Amino acid sequence: MSEIQPFIEEPEVVFPNSTIFDLYKKVPIYITDGMIKINNNIILSDINIQIPLGKVIGIVGKNGSGKTSLLNYIMDRSSEEVIISSKVVFSSYMQFDYDFDSEKSLLQYCQMESEYSLDSIAIILKNLGFTETHLITPVNKLSGGESTKLALALTFIRKSNFIILDEPTNFLDVFAIKGLEKIISSYPGTVLVSSHDRIFMDNIADIIYSLEQGKIFQIK
Repeated sequence: MSEIQPFIEEPEVVFPNSTIFDLYKKVPIYITDGMIKINNNIILSDINIQIPLGKVIGIVGKNGSGKTSLLNYIMDRSSEEVIISSKVVFSSYMQFDYDFDSEKSLLQYCQMESEYSLDSIAIILKNLGFTETHLITPVNKLSGGESTKLALALTFIRKSNFIILDEPTNFLDVFAIKGLEKIISSYPGTVLVSSHDRIFMDNIADIIYSLEQGKIFQIK
């Protein structure tokens, strides 16, 4: 059998209209004089950032600089320095080994996890490099890389108005990265993303913060 290739032209991504995106604060999340400590070690201090509504905010920095810690600090909602609108609904992709054990097909599994139409779900999957054959493949038969792409897809099709992505381009091929860029640019909510891939970040981010020596600086 010949190898099935990804679609040459990915369909345009259109997210369904939803009142969940109707946030009325222009800055749904901001941090004033924040600090992150782990086991009494200060990871980041003097954190002063604003995350405007509907923007893509990038976090860059070397490995170990605190990118993942910052994302968790925001999602935790427990620090008084982090002010989050009560209407913010997070959906997140973090760096884990994903292993799906369901026998449902890829499309059926996503439909079970989402309120979106099958067409909307299929378009997102195809932009991440899944073929029509993949759509009917049981998710427990997906490879490790395919499972990672599924986890990314689920992040966007679950109910949310604020998406957090931790190093989403790890293990993605160029085709899937380009598809992810298109999905992010089409998402009507707010996106906070960390990455070591500066080309990817420059392509998607409206604002970029850099973590250096325990501090955070805006560089774009």
